[in-house]
Amino acid sequence: MGRSRGGLTTKIHALVDAEGRPIHLLLTAGQAGGAPAGRELLARLAPGGILLADKAYDTDAIRAETAERGGFANVPPRSIRKRTFAFSPWLYRQRNLVERFFNRIKQMRGLAAATTGAQTTSSQPSSSPQSASGSMRYESAA
Repeated sequence: MGRSRGGLTTKIHALVDAEGRPIHLLLTAGQAGGAPAGRELLARLAPGGILLADKAYDTDAIRAETAERGGFANVPPRSIRKRTFAFSPWLYRQRNLVERFFNRIKQMRGLAAATTGAQTTSSQPSSSPQSASGSMRYESAA
């Protein structure tokens, strides 16, 4: 857990499959950026997959690593980007699956209380084989 101006916070980074089931969860300090955690989650993305992530994960390293794995990074560019990248708004709408996942875990108050003391990564394999796509998002929780 990290300390920010507002107090103690934790970010939850999640990699989910194409059906919104968690593949891997990662907790980081509230002041930590999204990109370093994104690279760790990217190692669990299926080869040839499509990465749908928000602007916090828009780095050259994440895009290059996704391309090396034979995948496509559909990440909206940050406003400071000088180059443009291929981006599909239609495909990006599928990222709502990870948003739904976070809404489901927010309803589980016991899970939220249990994770406040955890400082290590936690892996949650899905019940079926990984699909070819993944989505990342970070959530800041007080």
